[in-house]
Amino acid sequence: MGRCIDLTKENERDALFDRLTRDGQPVYLISVTDNEKDFGDDTRDAYVRLRKNKVDVMLGQWTDIDGILYRDVTMAVSRIGSKQTLKYKHHGQAYIVVLERNDPPRFI
Repeated sequence: MGRCIDLTKENERDALFDRLTRDGQPVYLISVTDNEKDFGDDTRDAYVRLRKNKVDVMLGQWTDIDGILYRDVTMAVSRIGSKQTLKYKHHGQAYIVVLERNDPPRFI
């Protein structure tokens, strides 16, 4: 069983960064589902597909400015540029989260 990581907490965020970075490069957290409900068949299928392809994948949760809760399958990629990450945007997600060592998360 995994654990919950709160990206607003610097020590948890930096630990996640250290685990996922490639050569100290930024880590991009990209949701691959646009799920406004509990995890279901679509999210399970996306999770399994990515794991089979050896992608760093996790389950993520966030609340948008309107209070809508999203529970998404999220992949982590590193060692690519921010422009390259935009090709990974699926389903019109509003943001990709960018993690860098000792910095608060930013969004593109």
